[in-house]
Amino acid sequence: MLIEQLVTGPRELDVISIFGMPGLGKTTLAKKLYDHEAISNRFDIRLWCRSSQSYDERALLFELLCRTRELDDSTKIMSNDELAEKLYRSLKGRRYLIVVDDVWSSEAWDDIKRPFPDDDRGSRIILTTRLESMATYAMISLGPHHLRLFTEEESWMLMKEMVFKKDNYCPQELEEIGKKIARKCGGLPLAIVLVAGLLAKHDKEVLYWKK
Repeated sequence: MLIEQLVTGPRELDVISIFGMPGLGKTTLAKKLYDHEAISNRFDIRLWCRSSQSYDERALLFELLCRTRELDDSTKIMSNDELAEKLYRSLKGRRYLIVVDDVWSSEAWDDIKRPFPDDDRGSRIILTTRLESMATYAMISLGPHHLRLFTEEESWMLMKEMVFKKDNYCPQELEEIGKKIARKCGGLPLAIVLVAGLLAKHDKEVLYWKK
């Protein structure tokens, strides 16, 4: 669904907002979209940056500019406005995809989006955030995409896949305790992956799993 929104949709610049609590896989989903063959073939340029709670406008501008062109020493003494103008010119006339990961405030978002031109070329921005209010604030035509917690069944399927790899077969004596462990992860994919990593490194024994 999200790939379709990125590839089709309006010619105007559009924003896809992905929100949810930490550990749900917002960045992982954005990375899968960013690396997808249909996306790489669609856009002239793809850029990735991270905003975070301690947003630094200058550092973010440099992060984006470094990926569009080689910077010389004169760039280091430019003002933030001059850097933003330089980034704007680098993107102007090109169909671009920019991922802005972990946005925390509307003020930061207003700063970040300033150098992104809208040339009616079908450019897209993917924004990830923990805050529904931020996701709603940033959207243009499309509603925000909410990542939910995993169901118990989905949690067990992911854990089983991570622990038993290719054969994906869990011995019967481990299934009940395995499902209990998966349930205790509370539907959070990051927690499931971390616990599964521990289980995968050790012998598949009931006593260890109970512990």
